[in-house]
Amino acid sequence: MKRCGLILLLLSGYVMVCHLQSDQLVRQLHLVDLQKSWNDAQQYCRDEYIDLAIVNSSALIQEAQKRAGSTKAWIGLSKDWTWSQTGPVQSSWFNMWSPGQPGTDECVIITGSGSWFTRPCSATYYFVCYDAATNKRILVKNSMTWSDAQSHCRQTYTDLSTITNTQDNSQVASMMPSYYQAWIGLYRKYWTWSNSSTASNLPWGPGQPDDSVNCATIVGSTGSFNSHNCSDQRPFLCSRGESVLCVSAQSGPPGLIGLFFLCRCQTFSLEISEGSAEGGICRPERPHSARIHPAAGEGEAGGARSH
Repeated sequence: MKRCGLILLLLSGYVMVCHLQSDQLVRQLHLVDLQKSWNDAQQYCRDEYIDLAIVNSSALIQEAQKRAGSTKAWIGLSKDWTWSQTGPVQSSWFNMWSPGQPGTDECVIITGSGSWFTRPCSATYYFVCYDAATNKRILVKNSMTWSDAQSHCRQTYTDLSTITNTQDNSQVASMMPSYYQAWIGLYRKYWTWSNSSTASNLPWGPGQPDDSVNCATIVGSTGSFNSHNCSDQRPFLCSRGESVLCVSAQSGPPGLIGLFFLCRCQTFSLEISEGSAEGGICRPERPHSARIHPAAGEGEAGGARSH
């Protein structure tokens, strides 16, 4: 059984120690009853909570179902963007989407102006290959589907071109007249969670997923997942963080209350207070400081942030 790491905090010579088991972390979900697109919902959750809900276990599906009630609510499941040569994109990545893009299609073209658009992968366009041996990009003026273009680039050069900065984008655009459109190596195919973890064994509803759409909801009445157009306006589930239950603790003398300490679990930090059945909330790592809850009747000097 995996244990989370531990940091001790000393206060007035006393130490509290808490050992946390990974299976005792319980993600807390919150339904936001606002109508937003998937992308806008994700940004809202990241601003106000942690992220769109990652629902990757039976316990979390049950909690999400309970929170969603009778609605179909966005969760943090979508088809992630991937470069043919270098793999999935990072959470912060260079792109040159034209206004209103990305659309609902799954493969990407670049225009002579340098803007990116999504197109059906079955459409035919010129394409841009990358040759690692010469570190050059080659415009192939032969219309092919995205898949055929990928095969051609891999057989003749290295792969379809990856574009990761403004200089690369300008170089590719300068190879084409403004009215040209050409495939690059960006596409989306695999379902992933919003923390970039792989999504597998998903409880899709009947007839799901629809390969023509790229974002997912949980159906509150059944607990199954449905795929939808990412621009649909829907309520959504945010993750508040993770609550923890301390399973072994050693503390100072009776009457010492309000002691805060910091435990680390994977990429999150937890703020914990003594005497709480569920001791705290996982948050993205940031500097923390110890805070003391005042005794009854005293002015409050500060407290843990909550939602």
